[in-house]
Order: sequence, then C-alpha cells, then structure tokens
Amino acid sequence: MGMSIIHADLQDAFAQLGQKNSEVNMPQKNIKKTDGESVVWPENIRILLVDDNDINREVALGMLLALGLSADEAVDGKQALIKIEAASHSQPYHLIFMDCQMPVMDGFTATTSIREGLAGDKNTKVTIIAMTANAMAGDKQRCLDVGMDDYLSKPVDVELLLHMLKRYLLSDEGVSKNEKQSQDVTNPLLVWDKKLALKYMNGNDSRLQRILVLFLNQSRDDMDLLRAAIGLNDWPEIHSFSHKIKGVAGHVGATKLSHSCKALELLAKKACDADAAKITFAEVDMQFQNFCDEIQAYLNSVEPRDAKAPPQHEVSNNELYELLSQLQQQLECGDYIDAERIQVFTCLVLIPRHKKNLDEVLAAIEVYNFDQALLLLLSLIKDLKPLEGI
Repeated sequence: MGMSIIHADLQDAFAQLGQKNSEVNMPQKNIKKTDGESVVWPENIRILLVDDNDINREVALGMLLALGLSADEAVDGKQALIKIEAASHSQPYHLIFMDCQMPVMDGFTATTSIREGLAGDKNTKVTIIAMTANAMAGDKQRCLDVGMDDYLSKPVDVELLLHMLKRYLLSDEGVSKNEKQSQDVTNPLLVWDKKLALKYMNGNDSRLQRILVLFLNQSRDDMDLLRAAIGLNDWPEIHSFSHKIKGVAGHVGATKLSHSCKALELLAKKACDADAAKITFAEVDMQFQNFCDEIQAYLNSVEPRDAKAPPQHEVSNNELYELLSQLQQQLECGDYIDAERIQVFTCLVLIPRHKKNLDEVLAAIEVYNFDQALLLLLSLIKDLKPLEGI
C-alpha cells in the first residue's frame, strides 16, 4: 500500500490542518512508519467521524488507527452539531468526515448548519469532507454546493483518501470544483473479494472477521426492509436501503452485491419502473445470499483465537463456567463465535436446565441476535456461580 509515502502525506496534510486551526496549540509526538523510521505527527488533532452505519464507522476508524490516528464518532448530523459546539470551548475539531444520508439530520443539513454558525462561530470554517456512496456528478456537486470542502466515494480507498488530503490541504488554490476526482478503482466484480476487504481493514484478519459478523447481524434486517419496500413500490425506502447496503457491501468486498444495489438505487431515483426494480432486486437478493454463504463458510473455517479442544467427557460446572466466560468475552468484543464448538458442549452438559439455557444462547447466536445471546449467557453465568462458589 505504500505506507511510508502515505505517512509522509498525512504528516504534511495534518500540519496544514494545524495551520488552518491556529488557535489550537498542538504538541508533537513520534509515530513509527512501517519501514521503521519515525515521523512526527501533530498530537492534538481532533477528527470527527459522522455516519449512522456501524460498519462504515468501524472500517473508517480502523484506517485511522492503522495510521496512528483516532476519531470521535457521531451517528447523525444533530449529534455532530452538539459535539462540534461542545468541543469549540476546549479543543475544536480540525477535520470532519461527514456521511450524506443519515436519519434525524443528514450531512447536507448538518454542513449548512455548521457553516451558518449553528455549531459555534469558531467552527464555521472547519474542514468537512463528505463520505458518500453516490458517485454521480450531481451528488458530488451537491456536497460542494452546501459548503463541504471535498468528497470521497465509499468504499473509501486509503491511498486515494490520503492522496486527496495531500492534494487539497497542500495546494495553494485548493481543489477545483470542476476537477475530475479519479476515485474509481477498477476491480473485477466478485461475490467476495477478500483481498479488497482486507485492504480496507489494513490487512487485519481479526477486524475483518468482526466486521463480517456485524454484517451478518445487521444487513439481513436491511434486506428484509428493502424487500418490503419493493413489494409496496416505496421508492424513497427502496432508494434509502439500496444505498445503505451498497455502501456497506463495498466496504466488505461484496463487489457484485454493491454493483447490483447501485443499479437498484438508480432505478429508485427515477421512480418510474416497478417491474425493472423487482427484477433488479431479485439480482440483489441472489448476490446477498451468495455473499452471506461465502463469508459464513469462511467464518466457519476460521480457528477461534485461544480455542481449546472440546472435552471428550461430561462437562463439569467449572469447565462450563470457563467456556461461558470465554463466550461472554467474544460476544462483548464482537469476535467470531464457533457455533459448532458450542453445540458439542451442550451435548455434554450435566444439568438439564443448563443444557436448555445453553441451547437458547446457541439459538440466538445462530440467528445473529448477539444482544439476546449475551443477556441469556449472563443469566446462565449468574446461575452457575453459587454452585461452585465462584
């Protein structure tokens, strides 16, 4: 990925950001490049990431963390305005990544509000970069027209992101609104492009596994809502959910699914051909199922971290407690869970009610209801403690 060049680019870019926000004094710290050489980064740079989608935020945060940076989070424009105004009294934000389509308050309205001083007079000129899954010229122009400084297409490629930051922040003239942004990366369309997905995760397999589990947990609901919207010819909802799934699919390397969602999104924008929308949705649904099958097979093949071999004897309460403690940690951290391993344990549990409770936990995991699984698990752990005096 040319990380040594990337680090140098960000060093220069954020140095310019520091000049733009000169009222904030920023001490320096050393961050190591991938080639082992040190580079000086501004220590007090504040970044705000505004996006309503958990997966999009997780991916973006992973990119920043891999570069030695961090960001605060907001889930909609209204929350962003509150955080920006609150920060202006202590340590203002230097850079805001703003999603465009969000509930409560979208990115366009939020940007207009910031420019009008509704998030504090000190923040009217803060750098705002759109992160949009729309790649059409009109949508990009709209970002600029409402006062955003620039835009990035989702899924965000880290090298293109940093190249854009360098070009924009270090240029005397800034970015021309008429300049063509060469963000389109030519990749073959695949059910799952694992290499591309890992690139977005900075090569971190564990992070990729967590993101894929999150996708399985959340995107099925979005597909159900999209299916219902198709049945009702609800064009705004069709547009909203096809747009949402398109962006998330791109971040996890589901390039065929993302491409199909883009076609459906364009049809929804025209809102004139219900038959074509149904045909296109059938393609979306097929690509979604194919992708889920492929990543589920991948997750099933992954050896869980620190996994111990299932016992070949009846499980004592101590052994069950140890298993449940590991499972609790995995659920709380969003790690991949080997359901087959848990099934082996359920067959060997001594006490019937514990077996029943563990079956309920497993059932919740199998339908990706991890919140319910954690609640059931905590109840079972509480029930186990008095038995062994733990």
